[in-house]
Amino acid sequence: MHLPRIEVVVNIKDKTCPCCQGELHWIGEDKSERLDLVPAQFRILVTRRPKCLPQATAALWSSAAFLRM
Repeated sequence: MHLPRIEVVVNIKDKTCPCCQGELHWIGEDKSERLDLVPAQFRILVTRRPKCLPQATAALWSSAAFLRM
């Protein structure tokens, strides 16, 4: 299973050496990873309940609905 990674680079603002005032150069990096748990996500549960009628009754209902329009 592939988990998405969010990378954050913590960089220093001042790139001069505090001792000799020379320019600092990149020589490598330390890297650590930790597992982060995302809170539960919301979802919508759809419940469908079919309504059934005999065909003769359905014809009466459709004609009654037509008359109400």
